[in-house]
Amino acid sequence: MGPDARLSRNNEEYRLLEVYEEARAEEIAASSRLLYPNQRLSHPAYMQLVADLRVMRTECDQKMLAVKAYHNKRIDRLIVAHHV
Repeated sequence: MGPDARLSRNNEEYRLLEVYEEARAEEIAASSRLLYPNQRLSHPAYMQLVADLRVMRTECDQKMLAVKAYHNKRIDRLIVAHHV
């Protein structure tokens, strides 16, 4: 595929990437709070941070999957349009 056939990103893909990047920043911040707490954490507080981080990671993964699915859908449309 030559450089002129590359699929450029559109507004929706940029929006999805922005949503993912915000979620990823929150995930990194939560991970940092867990690794470098401001004070000594009780076991229940630590376990709550672990649970929160797990949820954030799952949400972040889902947002990246949405970006990939949208991108793949656009590629599929491009291929179908090219063969018609």
